[in-house]
Amino acid sequence: MRYLSYEYKGQRQYGILKDGLVYRIVCDQPDLDGYVASGLNIAEEVIFRSDGVSINDVTLLSPFTRDLHLLCVGLNYWSHAEEFEKAMSDGVKGDESMYFIKRVHGCLGSGQKLRARLDLDPQCDYETELGVIIGKEMAPGSEIDKDTIFGYTIVNDFTSRMLQKKYKQYALGKSLDTYCAMGPVIVSEDELPNADNLYIRGYKNGELVQDSRTSLMRRNVEGIIKDLNQGMTLHRGDVIATGTPAGVAVGKNNPLAFLREGDVFKCEIEGIGSLITLL
Repeated sequence: MRYLSYEYKGQRQYGILKDGLVYRIVCDQPDLDGYVASGLNIAEEVIFRSDGVSINDVTLLSPFTRDLHLLCVGLNYWSHAEEFEKAMSDGVKGDESMYFIKRVHGCLGSGQKLRARLDLDPQCDYETELGVIIGKEMAPGSEIDKDTIFGYTIVNDFTSRMLQKKYKQYALGKSLDTYCAMGPVIVSEDELPNADNLYIRGYKNGELVQDSRTSLMRRNVEGIIKDLNQGMTLHRGDVIATGTPAGVAVGKNNPLAFLREGDVFKCEIEGIGSLITLL
């Protein structure tokens, strides 16, 4: 299944995408956030009892439209860890992992516009990441099984680099309003069984600036979930951003590499699609 949130004829709705058509899910949950968290499983029935509309006739929203706290893995590709240590004098060694929480307000869907706060910090950076949506309630130390992952999406973890460096801990530099994009869809786990070996790419104004594979993550998806769940309860619908590969603007030692008004950034992950943000 490919789940999405969208606006159609002035109404916010959610549903599934199949063969270019969007089928609305109608149930007692007001949004996709609630649908996933509730554990409902009626999406398969929707195709057979509703009329689809063309994907071209809807406006895409972030799959999850409420405010949320993203669980994030920092420096999870060696290539990015190396460029980041040179640029920001911060890094990881050996088997270390870095985790932090990103507050998300006004999450963007594909094709929506970032409210870049260049007045606060001209160093607005991009980060293409694989997003993982948890599919079951997990008390600390829970077993990982076929129900652990609901699905996968793309996350662009926009970052204010000067604020990130000034305040040390990552939360403030990562959490400006609209500094997160997600989508275009959530692909269910059964449709993306090889999530640990997908190409992951980022394009700034059509130029390829990030090009890697999820197989090059320092800690794979299962390892990340185990790390987080060793002492933390994970809830159905929690979103994990698994880190970005090399090629971010801060690693280029060029002020022009950062995002500016009029830019277009596209994140692309194999099997999921493209997530486009306008500035």
